[in-house]
Amino acid sequence: MLRKAGDIQPYSVDEVNDFEWEIIRALEEFPQTVKRAADDLDPSVIAKYAIDLAQTFSSFYGNVKVLSDADHLSYRIALITSTAIVLKEALRLLGMKAPEEM
Repeated sequence: MLRKAGDIQPYSVDEVNDFEWEIIRALEEFPQTVKRAADDLDPSVIAKYAIDLAQTFSSFYGNVKVLSDADHLSYRIALITSTAIVLKEALRLLGMKAPEEM
């Protein structure tokens, strides 16, 4: 999807739908999740977070037409990119390598 989007302009969030807010909320929780996992010596906290984030993204992807809505393309691509970065980092912390494509 990121390759298909091509060049995008800097993003601005004018209207954010419920699916987008769920991703934003989930991404915001990542630092606290990592801290809690470290404090409790419990990597399963990160694993559960990664699963929840992937499910949240799947819901977003299934309900939001990212590439066909040029007015919202920039910030939606930013959400996708941010989600990919956080999932990749969560998997890295668990000793796993994230696939480049799905």
